[in-house]
Amino acid sequence: MSKDIEAFEKGDCMVYRVTGRFVEDESHQALLRQVEHATERDFKKFLVDLEGLEYVNSSGINLLVKMVKHLNQHKAQLVFTSVPDKVRELLTIIKLNAVLDIHPSMDDGIQSLN
Repeated sequence: MSKDIEAFEKGDCMVYRVTGRFVEDESHQALLRQVEHATERDFKKFLVDLEGLEYVNSSGINLLVKMVKHLNQHKAQLVFTSVPDKVRELLTIIKLNAVLDIHPSMDDGIQSLN
């Protein structure tokens, strides 16, 4: 895992905490591989905490879309939490906010998965 991505289990949920700059590079491709591996292990609940995210570009958005598609194919739940205002504005402009399940905090996101 990248130093900008922390992965851990919280009950029956896989949590990924993304910080720093989120662009589609090799270290962030590791996030998609981790999600794929977790679905192979039969995880059905996923949370991506974006509180520490400073920047995301179109390649990073593309990676998030790939993750959503993969989890939809595996009938898994995915929530995003603590989305910074700048990122939320971008998601609104490109209308992804209507597709993504976004919650204000990790606790709210975990509760919505139960």
